[in-house]
Order: sequence, then C-alpha cells, then structure tokens
Amino acid sequence: MLIGYASMIRVLAEEQLAGRLQIAPRAVNSASEVLSGAARGLATRAGGVPPFDVYAATETGGIAAECAHHTGMHPFEDR
Repeated sequence: MLIGYASMIRVLAEEQLAGRLQIAPRAVNSASEVLSGAARGLATRAGGVPPFDVYAATETGGIAAECAHHTGMHPFEDR
C-alpha cells in the first residue's frame, strides 16, 4: 500500500512512467491535498490501480474516503 500527499503520488507516478521507479502497490491512498483528475489519471496509469482519495485532519484522523466506485466521499459519521 502506498499512502501519500497527492503531489508526491503524482511525482512517484511520473517517475514510474519514466522508468526510474519500479513499484507495484496493490492500493494507493491520497491524503492531505486535493487529488486532481490529472493526478488521479497519472497515478492510475503508473500503478494500474486508481488511488483512493481520503479526507482527514490532524485533529480527527479520517473524516471521509472513497469506496471502490470512486464516485465521491463517504463520511465516517461516527467521528
């Protein structure tokens, strides 16, 4: 599993596509920054799996996240 800021996931995806990195995560979680459509597409092409967008805060931890459908966030209502 790869977990990182959206900007770093994009950099790693660029390096993977350029052949300078060889990783094969089975899951990718993007947190702490907005995951743009361009970064999502790049990460999906590079790793073969679409990244999950996670919304969190230092004070609370996870607040919401995408499911396997990648069509929006599901809030963690118990937090």
